[in-house]
Amino acid sequence: MRGVLPGDEATAWSQRYGFRMRAPQAPASLSNGARFPEWCAGRQSRARPRTRSRSSSTRPPASPGSVVGDPGAEPHELFPGFSWSGRFALDGTSGACPADVAAAGVTCPLYHVYVFTDEDCVNRVHVSDVVGGPAYVPRLTGPSKLPGDGNALAQAASLYIAEAGAEEGKVFDAGGQRVYPAGLAPNLPPNPDLDDLKEGEKADRRSGLWDNDWPDSRYYWTAVPVIPYLTPTGDVEYHDVEFAEDMCVAGRVITFGKTSAPAVEKANGVPFASGLTGTGEVRGATSDRPSFFGRVVVAWKPAPGAARYQVQWSKKAAPFRVVGTVETPSTAALLNLPDGVWHYRVRGVDKTLPTLRRGMTWSDPQYVKMLPRTFVRVR
Repeated sequence: MRGVLPGDEATAWSQRYGFRMRAPQAPASLSNGARFPEWCAGRQSRARPRTRSRSSSTRPPASPGSVVGDPGAEPHELFPGFSWSGRFALDGTSGACPADVAAAGVTCPLYHVYVFTDEDCVNRVHVSDVVGGPAYVPRLTGPSKLPGDGNALAQAASLYIAEAGAEEGKVFDAGGQRVYPAGLAPNLPPNPDLDDLKEGEKADRRSGLWDNDWPDSRYYWTAVPVIPYLTPTGDVEYHDVEFAEDMCVAGRVITFGKTSAPAVEKANGVPFASGLTGTGEVRGATSDRPSFFGRVVVAWKPAPGAARYQVQWSKKAAPFRVVGTVETPSTAALLNLPDGVWHYRVRGVDKTLPTLRRGMTWSDPQYVKMLPRTFVRVR
């Protein structure tokens, strides 16, 4: 800042300051299920140089209080696991238990993992469960039930924490805003799998991540210390000791990519397809341009992370204009296609994604020709 004197004469600039701002309420969820966190990206002065690792490693080497990693050449096909080292926040002290909590035998800090789609850590797309150790892997079941009062907190130090179901506990970020673990946010769209569950079954928790356009795009993650506090009413609340965005600005962030594996639908260039041939036998394809009478069975190898599969067919391979779609839990489908040349493709469906867009990577379109039925008069 600087002052302006009479006659429009300006004084010298003082030192530079950082700033940040946020809306009074968290914005609504986006169409793809992501939501923006509370703080904007331009909250820090850029006078301090930013050091950031452009890597895809999720195994940072031991370095007290830091999150660093070595470059990785390939994206992950599944949601990766994370590990880190260090106990304290940027100030080097935040992360120790309050005296009343330490007296209960609890070890601090706990941890949160945050995942973002941008290097400024503004667009947050994944929040981990609160975990007690320096590692995190997303769960398909509910999070651990965090102790909610002083008595439960004292007992938790010597017990295995039970599964919580839908409510983890009273968990807040460094600004006092409630945060929810992935798959349990109150603004998620309805789960379409609930209608198909049998009695006694539970749907997988929607804690997955979408594919990103690796290597042009990537995810950014960091780990934040979390401290339990006893309130005057005897409840236990869990608070981040600093903002994940501040950790990103400080360079304590690692990148990774995610690209789901396509369903493998051919071997040595020959598709996994079979049907009735011109000789009247049911046989598999022997070339990359097979032809069959009537109906055709197309098959593929399982794709990691897929719970179901979609098969689509088109008259042309490019542009691929969808004429029909079928979904199946198996790795094969029976297609009743009209006569002519067709192209089909296959992809997995990941039920852990938190939106209705749950498709994985498409396979390459495969050729198949359906022959018209012929009849021979026998005298």
